[in-house]
This record gives sequence, C-alpha cells and structure tokens, in this order.
Amino acid sequence: MAGPVTAAYWIRKAAALAGDEKTGNAVGTILTAFLLPFILVIVCLCGMMDAAADHNRAAVEWCFGDGAIPAAAPEEYAGHITQMRACFTVLDGAVGKLNAELEPEPF
Repeated sequence: MAGPVTAAYWIRKAAALAGDEKTGNAVGTILTAFLLPFILVIVCLCGMMDAAADHNRAAVEWCFGDGAIPAAAPEEYAGHITQMRACFTVLDGAVGKLNAELEPEPF
C-alpha cells in the first residue's frame, strides 16, 4: 500500500510546484540542463547510424550491381567487392546448372 500512497503524494507535490510559475521555470530549466546531454548523445548516435546505413546501402549496390567501384574506395575494400562479385558469378553459374538439371523436360 505504500507504493500508491507515495506516488499520489509525489504527484500532488509536483502539481503544486508546477502551479507556481517561478518554480515551474526553475524545474524546467533544471530538467533541461539534466536531459540535454542525453538528448545530444542520442542525436549524434542517430546521425552516425544514418551514415552507416548509407555506407551499407552503397556497399550492397557495389557488390550486387555491375557499376564501377569508386576510385576513392581503398584498394583492400575494392578488392573485397571484386572478390564478392566473382563469388556471386560462380554461385549464379552453379544455381543455373542445378536449375537446368531440375527443370522437367517438356512432353
């Protein structure tokens, strides 16, 4: 029973404090000062995740597409993309052979 009574007490206290404009401004300022670093960290993380997603999309396009790999890409990275393209070509050939063997002959 102590939980709901305590919660009701704190809700009444917060409502009383929020009713006073000066106290409400002070509480708002303190909350803003406390929460601002967390908000900024979240914004920075979202920005980094967006950049990582753009990079991943580009990498998928380079691996599965036939377009040219940008000259700005590091040599090792371009080598990996070229190797993946070669592996996909071998895989496509193997799947083509299996499909040819498994397709039923026309009557």
